[in-house]
Amino acid sequence: MQKVLQEMSSDTSYSDLSFANHNLSSKKLTRITLDNCNLSSVTFQNCEISESQFSNLHFSHCKFFHSAFRNSHFAVAKFEDVNVDSSDFRDSVFAELSTLNLSFKDSDLKGATFYDCDLGGAIFDQAICDRVKFVRCQLDKASFISSKLFSVQFEDCVLTSANFQDSDLFLAKFQLCRISGIKLTDRQLEDVSISNCY
Repeated sequence: MQKVLQEMSSDTSYSDLSFANHNLSSKKLTRITLDNCNLSSVTFQNCEISESQFSNLHFSHCKFFHSAFRNSHFAVAKFEDVNVDSSDFRDSVFAELSTLNLSFKDSDLKGATFYDCDLGGAIFDQAICDRVKFVRCQLDKASFISSKLFSVQFEDCVLTSANFQDSDLFLAKFQLCRISGIKLTDRQLEDVSISNCY
């Protein structure tokens, strides 16, 4: 595995490998593919991995501090006790994720899309979520405290008891969502569109 790590390069696919407990910090890669790999306790600090594909992966106890995964695609992956604080996921796509104790605090998610993800209890505090689209996602008890949510879209999502305290929801849209117990103020709703929610 040490040789694989040393020779990792752009435009390369990796499958059925274990990267567990390895350090991928400061890697700069483009258009890589990781499929069905073990990524338990991997450190991605200060990485720049863009336009890449990640599928059928289990991210467990990983650290993504100050990393960039712009315009990448994460599909059928599990994030468990993962901290991606202060990282860059602009224009990335997340599909069919299951999560436990996931934090995107202070991260840049501008233009990202989440489809069919279980993000219950996830932390998006102080994150930049402008133009982010959440479709058919579980976001119960998720926290968006002091986050920027300009033109964010929530479609057919469960947002029960989600916390939007002090967040900027200018031109946000909520459609076909469960929003009981949601935490926000009347002032925050001034420029928000809510339709067919309950």
